[in-house]
Amino acid sequence: MVNFFCISLKLHVFKLRSFECGFNSLGFICRSFSVHFFIMMLMFVIFDLEVIMFLRDLYYAVLLFFLVWVV
Repeated sequence: MVNFFCISLKLHVFKLRSFECGFNSLGFICRSFSVHFFIMMLMFVIFDLEVIMFLRDLYYAVLLFFLVWVV
């Protein structure tokens, strides 16, 4: 009980900082939502889906081409 009342309540920067994150957390934690990065993420996902669909169609076209020439 004595230790509880004798400790200093100063918050040191090292105690507030996360070990792995690499930045100080002394400011406002909730940051505003970045629309720029959200749009870039959407473009990346759409491009990935487009590439996957193109490669799937290319695979079936090549497969059909070989099946036609074999038969």
